[in-house]
This record gives sequence, C-alpha cells and structure tokens, in this order.
Amino acid sequence: MAGFLGQITFLLMSLSAVSSTEPATSSNNVEKLKTILLWIHVVVQVFGIVGHVLSVVVLAERTLRSSTSLYLTMMSLFNCLFLVTSLYNDVDDVVTSDSTISESVIVTIRVTMGACSVYTTVAVTVERYVAVAYPLKAHALCTVSVKIRMLLPEPEYTAMMVTYGSASH
Repeated sequence: MAGFLGQITFLLMSLSAVSSTEPATSSNNVEKLKTILLWIHVVVQVFGIVGHVLSVVVLAERTLRSSTSLYLTMMSLFNCLFLVTSLYNDVDDVVTSDSTISESVIVTIRVTMGACSVYTTVAVTVERYVAVAYPLKAHALCTVSVKIRMLLPEPEYTAMMVTYGSASH
C-alpha cells in the first residue's frame, strides 16, 4: 500500500509541479488523495474479509462436504488472513508510527497467505484436470483425506521459503 501511494504521490507531485506554481496547495491535494485512497483500500479490505468469512461459513456446511469445497474453504481462509494482515498494516501505519508487531512478521504472513492461495488455485486446477482426463480414477484420487494431506503443510513450507528466500538476498 505504501508503495502504491508513493507512486501516486510522485505522479501527482510531478503533474502539479508542471501545472501549478503553489506547492502548498499541491501537497494538500496529495494528502487528501492519499487519505481518500487509504479509505477506499480499507473499505475494500473490510468487504473482502466479510465476504471470505461468509464463504467459509457456507462452505463448511456438512451438506457441501467435498474435496472441491475443502479447497475453496482453505482458499477463503488464506485470502481472509491476507486481507487481515494487509488491513492491520494500513491501519497501524495511520494510527501509530510505532508498530506493535514486527513489519517483517506481517509481510511474511501476508506473502505466505498469498502464495498459499495461489497454490490452492493450482491444486483446484489439477483436481479438475484429473476429473476430466481420468474420470474413472478421479473418485479414488480426489478424496478429502488426500486434500487435507496436500493443504496442511502448505503454509509452513511457504513461510520457510519466504523467510529463507528473503534472508539470502
């Protein structure tokens, strides 16, 4: 978010420097735009969190218990945690300059949840491919226990990759 707002700020300052001779008015406009963009970002994140929580509630019903609904439930949980960490980061930047949780922890959780969501999307795609390419074997290959064994270690492996990958650079 800070990178995006920084790019918008730089672009607006560049445009205002060309079109305006009053830098004070220009910086006030930039601050107003940053505030508006922050509120839009927070509102979208809150709606996303509510939507993903509702998805988890619906998909966790006993009548919808299938391997695909398990994938979709996990994906909703990963996306919800991604949005919560992003929202925390945005609100923490505005409320206080002294962060209560380390920035690296928040970034690691956010990147891990984003990667887990992508991996889950790939797993759903592979499952759909197996169902189409091998329809007679799909019932035996695409079981809930196989999905649980595939999804549970996903966050730990991804967090290790993110942590050790960023430490080497």
